[in-house]
Amino acid sequence: RIEKLGIPIIECADYMETSALGRAEWVRFYGLLFGKQDVADKMFADTESNYLKLKEMATGLAVKPKVIIDQRYGQVWNVPGGVSTMGRLIEDAGGINPFASYKQSGSVPLAPEKVLAEAHDADIWFVRYNQEKEKTMKELGNDAPVNSQFKAYKEGRVYGCNTRYVDFYEETPFHPDRLLEDMISAMHPELSNHTTHHYYHLMQ
Repeated sequence: RIEKLGIPIIECADYMETSALGRAEWVRFYGLLFGKQDVADKMFADTESNYLKLKEMATGLAVKPKVIIDQRYGQVWNVPGGVSTMGRLIEDAGGINPFASYKQSGSVPLAPEKVLAEAHDADIWFVRYNQEKEKTMKELGNDAPVNSQFKAYKEGRVYGCNTRYVDFYEETPFHPDRLLEDMISAMHPELSNHTTHHYYHLMQ
C-alpha cells in the first residue's frame, strides 16, 4: 500500500549479515538517509577499531573455552550456526562454538537433549532472558531438566542478560565491540579488566 502511494521503500537486510562488523556497518547507510554521513562513518570506524583490537587480544590464547548460548524455548533450543554472527563472535572472543559444524548463517533449532549431547562439557554459558526479576542459577536449573547437567552450570560459569532492562537488541547491532568485550571478560578471566555492558554473572 505504501508503494502504491508513491512512497519510496528501502529494504534493510542488515539481519542477513554473517559478521558482527558487517551488520554494524549498516549504520553508515542510515547516516546517509539522515544526512549524518560523517557522524555515522566515525561511529562505525570507532566500533571497528575497538572490535579488531579486542579480537586480536583474544587471538592465540592457549585456552579456548567451549561456549553455549541461551536455552530451550518451547521444544527447541536455537544454537548459533558455524557461520552465524553469534558463532563468529564466540570465535573472535577466543572461544569454541560446539555447533560450528552446522554451516548455517543463522540459528539452528535442536532438541535440548541434542544440545546436551553435543555440548555437555561447555565451559561458559551466556543466557538472554526477559523478566521482572534477575534470573538466578536455581531458577535456570528449574527452567528445564537438561540445564543443570551442563558443565558451565555445575561450575557456576553462567552469565545472564535481562533484556527487559538492558538494551541488548537495540545496542549490539551497532556496537558489537561491547558484546565482544563482555564475552572476552567472562571467557578469559585473566583479561577481565574490561567494562561489563550486557552480561552479568548469575548468582545462586
